Amino acid sequence: MDKNQLKRQGLTFGRSFQRAYKLVMLYGSEHVAAEDPLQRSYDALNNLLKQSPQFTFGFFNRRVVLNELLTPDPSLDALEEEFFKRGIAALTFILGLTSREFKRGVGIVATKKDTIEEGGGITVFIQKNQIEGMRIIAAERRPSMTGDSMLGTDLQSLMMAQTLLEPQQAARSVNLELLLQSAGMSAPAGSASSPAELLGLVEKVSQAAWSNPEGNPSQMIQAVAHLLEELTPNYLIAALPQERQAALQGRPAGEVATELAEDAALEWAKRRWAAGGGDGGAGEGGGGERDGGGEAGGFAGEEVVRVLGRALQTTQVAERLLQKLGQLVQKGDLPASITERVRDEMTWSSWTLAERHSHLMSLGQFTSHDFRHLTEFLKQVGQEGSIDQASEVSHHYLECMDHASPSERREGMGRLPEVIRILTGLHSLDFVREVVDRFCAQLGRETASPDPCHQETSACLAAAAQSLAMFEDFDSAVRIGTELDASVRSDPERHAECCAQALHNLLNVTTVERLIELSLQKRGELKSLRAIASLLRLVDTQAAEIVFRMLEGERSATGRSRLLHIARQLGDGSFRAARKRLQDERWYVVRNACTVLGAMNDPALASHLEPVLRHSDPRVQQAAVTAIIRSTVAGRGAALVQALPALPAHLQESVLDELLLLKDSTALDPLKGFLLRNTAVRTGVLEKALRALVVIPDERVVDVLNSVLIHGEGPSSLRRMAYLALKDSSYPAAQQRIAQYRLLAPNDPLLKE
Repeated sequence: MDKNQLKRQGLTFGRSFQRAYKLVMLYGSEHVAAEDPLQRSYDALNNLLKQSPQFTFGFFNRRVVLNELLTPDPSLDALEEEFFKRGIAALTFILGLTSREFKRGVGIVATKKDTIEEGGGITVFIQKNQIEGMRIIAAERRPSMTGDSMLGTDLQSLMMAQTLLEPQQAARSVNLELLLQSAGMSAPAGSASSPAELLGLVEKVSQAAWSNPEGNPSQMIQAVAHLLEELTPNYLIAALPQERQAALQGRPAGEVATELAEDAALEWAKRRWAAGGGDGGAGEGGGGERDGGGEAGGFAGEEVVRVLGRALQTTQVAERLLQKLGQLVQKGDLPASITERVRDEMTWSSWTLAERHSHLMSLGQFTSHDFRHLTEFLKQVGQEGSIDQASEVSHHYLECMDHASPSERREGMGRLPEVIRILTGLHSLDFVREVVDRFCAQLGRETASPDPCHQETSACLAAAAQSLAMFEDFDSAVRIGTELDASVRSDPERHAECCAQALHNLLNVTTVERLIELSLQKRGELKSLRAIASLLRLVDTQAAEIVFRMLEGERSATGRSRLLHIARQLGDGSFRAARKRLQDERWYVVRNACTVLGAMNDPALASHLEPVLRHSDPRVQQAAVTAIIRSTVAGRGAALVQALPALPAHLQESVLDELLLLKDSTALDPLKGFLLRNTAVRTGVLEKALRALVVIPDERVVDVLNSVLIHGEGPSSLRRMAYLALKDSSYPAAQQRIAQYRLLAPNDPLLKE
């Protein structure tokens, strides 16, 4: 987005967020009054995230932060004040953030100031309340400036640099304390950090920035330069060895920061090579490090070249870095082949984007070295907005694999998901759809002619499905899932490690949760609903687990009803998830499981829910009884009768009412036991149980009635009912039992009635 678009849409989100935030502060994030404002704010945020995969909103220098833009907006002063009270500078949202996590996040950042302070302060509070897809950035200071300006870096890096500007402030900085802990260092004891401690911290942070592919070394060097400008370069230089002090004394802060960062990169490279089993005497040539250190050394060599190549591109002082590298080679800390490969990196880094584009398009095959250049190029042209160039080079990479040897093709296919992820991050899906068209066709042909790259093909399709579903291209994701599912069904054993695994990875957890939320919201969009339902069924196990997890936190009856409706559509996945939760300690989790199992008409429902019918919570018993009553499974009458003694009175009545209608012969023996062994049960319940027995169309009823009649400990009214039922019975055996009883007990008052 350009500056004006970012400002317009970002402030629109900010104002909607402010309205939702006020209501959440008053009522909580689950209150019905906050539901609509939260949804409007979430929708505004999604409009931003569909154009930029990450969005930062907050306050800095008395202005609103919108990614790297700072702009004044008095209408948001009230929200800024609330953030400031809590020690919050900004919030960063990431594409894929679900509505549930957004709502939870707003509730967390709206927590009362006193509660945050009692819990140990904002930093501890943030650590204890992590939100998937949303980061809370703690505030450090509150300077005041006006007007629009660009930060030139991300907010968190700038604030980290400002935290370290003054030694007397650094010792009290929470961020510095956390950084020291993460680096394995203890917090400084005095009112200011010592030069050695701060220099050690700079080295740790620098090495992390160089080695992490997602790090930003340029921002790290800027932060160190800001630190040196405020402390004066000599403050940190004093902690260096004498020979290094002499070389750096009197030089500008930017140059000192660059040299310190270079030294950190070289030190990391030396340690990484040694840790990877490298041999200082490795031979010349591109594969020299493999000769010295084996496979581990080769992998270490690739990492070392990558990091030193980043250092070349970032510092842009190639000869100085090569001179330092040569000194390490002379000492035997790195092989000479590393120097040659770094020189190749120097050539690459000297080319313009057009020259790099031409070079990549001229390649017939891509080595691991070339592929790293490809990914760097894609990220660079993406930052420039040249999406066409990124797509063109990616398409060329895909074409090259058609002419590669089987081993080279497998290796190239294994790297393709990274290209998919990069282009997805650039919001370019044309290449991803090309991959889908090509590989779905290959997957369909594979049944007739085995493909040596079949496993890599299925993995690429799974990566493509994740990317497409994130941007709500559900039809393409369904197509991929359907092809993978058909492949698995054709030979489950053969495809267990390829297509079945790809199907398991078809969608990530966040996307599945987002799909569930969309299925709850888009009640009138039938096409989208069908595609979402198809996707969820393809990942039924994963989706069912998420639905049940969402059910655990859903408070509204309407929300639970909708989630249960989705669960009932997930087949075996929901069945497995529900069965597992029947043993849960939380009554409402067991209740939900009963409801789902009942709705799915589980053939073994009666046996599965039999233990739950004796649950200590009557609400769970109610759910189990309802599930069994509403089902059509065989043997449900017996299960209900066997649970009668453990049920509360009102559920006993419900069960017996059902048995009167059910007339289930499987309930006959359990009813006999209930009538003869439960004299402590209310007489009215026993009488109703007898009526349920009488209506069962089975001649064995006569024997049960006779047992009740001759059971002297039973209530007289119950025995009378049994006698009358025998008299009215159409079974010949009934009259025989009455005649026998007349001989056995001729003086029984029942016979005289």
